[in-house]
Amino acid sequence: MPKKSMRTYFSASLFASSLVIGMCSLAIPYKWWSVKGGWKGKILNDSSFIFGPFLIGTLWIFHFTFAALRDFFSLIYLWIHYLLFH
Repeated sequence: MPKKSMRTYFSASLFASSLVIGMCSLAIPYKWWSVKGGWKGKILNDSSFIFGPFLIGTLWIFHFTFAALRDFFSLIYLWIHYLLFH
């Protein structure tokens, strides 16, 4: 990935990661899911996913789709339309 893309999309990827961190912190009081090992296991599992493949995947998704965002949303719209009405 070019450094220009990394600088451009890193802040958006961090914002998306912070949203996932918020969701994971809300999962505790609402008991959306449980993790074996208590708090230590939950923090280790969540942080390894959020700051690993999720952050890198978000960077790559923005890199490949941002220039063609209109086309990307058109494909998503067609896919959802097909799922709902066929």
